[in-house]
Amino acid sequence: MADHAKPLRIAPAVVLLALQLACAGGAPPAPTVEVEGEAGAGRTFLGERAYEDVRRQVGIGPRVTGTPGAAAARSYFRTELEKLGIQVDETRVSGMGVVLDKEPAEVEGDAPASAEGAEPASAEGAEPASAEGAEPGSAEGAEPVHPGFVHVRGVIPGTERSDVMLLAAAYDTVPEEDFDNVAANGSASGPAVVLELARAISAHPLPYETWVVLLDGDGGGASGGSRPGSRGWAFSLREAGELDRIRLAFFFRQVCDPDLRFERDLFSHRVYREAVWRAARRLGRVDAFPADAGYTTPAGSHISFLEVGVRRVVAFVDDAYGGTEAPGVWAGTADDSLDHCTAESLGVTGEVALATLDDLAAMLLKVDRLAGPPDELPAPGAEESVEQPQMEPSSVEQPQMEPSSVEPGPDSGEVDPAADPGTVEPSAEVPVGEGAE
Repeated sequence: MADHAKPLRIAPAVVLLALQLACAGGAPPAPTVEVEGEAGAGRTFLGERAYEDVRRQVGIGPRVTGTPGAAAARSYFRTELEKLGIQVDETRVSGMGVVLDKEPAEVEGDAPASAEGAEPASAEGAEPASAEGAEPGSAEGAEPVHPGFVHVRGVIPGTERSDVMLLAAAYDTVPEEDFDNVAANGSASGPAVVLELARAISAHPLPYETWVVLLDGDGGGASGGSRPGSRGWAFSLREAGELDRIRLAFFFRQVCDPDLRFERDLFSHRVYREAVWRAARRLGRVDAFPADAGYTTPAGSHISFLEVGVRRVVAFVDDAYGGTEAPGVWAGTADDSLDHCTAESLGVTGEVALATLDDLAAMLLKVDRLAGPPDELPAPGAEESVEQPQMEPSSVEQPQMEPSSVEPGPDSGEVDPAADPGTVEPSAEVPVGEGAE
């Protein structure tokens, strides 16, 4: 830990809970810390409890869009979020952002085993299995209907503002013919971090309203350019006029690799991304967030929000799973399992994310207090008028982006990671990926 870092306080109750979880046969011991950020509220993130969330999801089996496995995962998410006493809702949307009211057709056959604490998905009323973005088969004589993509959202009210800090991860898995793809790292680790962040923040809310969202239809990010689930949800938020409320958005995927090492995502907001590295250095987490980290452009749900003009995004993705070269030897294989997932990596990710949220909330709150009362929203880019956090200089030179080398939004220039803070005007036409409705 850096010499100037604040001491981390470990509450006795937190230590007791960690020991209880370990003795219960959950995750191996991992750091349990009380993160005290610049916003002033202590919040705890338990890596062991996040690991248990991964274990519960893996226990369900594959969680392909439109299947009982995906429904069982949602049931578990709802149960865990409702325990916090917060508002929980589900939204079913098409790949084009149309909110669907119609419930999907029935599915024959038994539902997979569900995680403890989550109601198993039954054949009755469950969603039909389908390939991503494709129309599933239906009962004889009935018209095939795509089940849509079902997103689960928990809403934690802010203490001062109704603007939103979005924390999101995709939970569905990609169907595989040769093995049961449980995707412990690829599709379960991100939701686990989001759930544990919800627990920490609900105990000590941020100044801003917090949305914790589990996204369907992105295959944990492995679907690459299509992303029909997150793209559809982003479109629906745009149609509802909700995008302007989002002040920042963190997206999590592949964050439990035993050899956790993040690189800088070129599409993430430059100032907010470097705030992550600054918090990691303060907390002594430089192994996972090294100062000399290079640059990368991982696929993921964050690209969908860039496409609709939400600029303030940060992607937490370790895109080399098993080895040092992306995608890694374990990615997309049967080895993406609990054997290659650790509570410690989950704890480090959550610890740094919490500290960064506190830091950025403090900065944004300063902006908003200068701009006016809570019902008067500051103009886009208003944070440029106040002093930005001082970032540690990077020891690597930021490369020039080539549009052909990354997965762009409508125009690579619109999501230039070196752009000043502010919003990006959406293109008049946003291309929809293959399979989206």
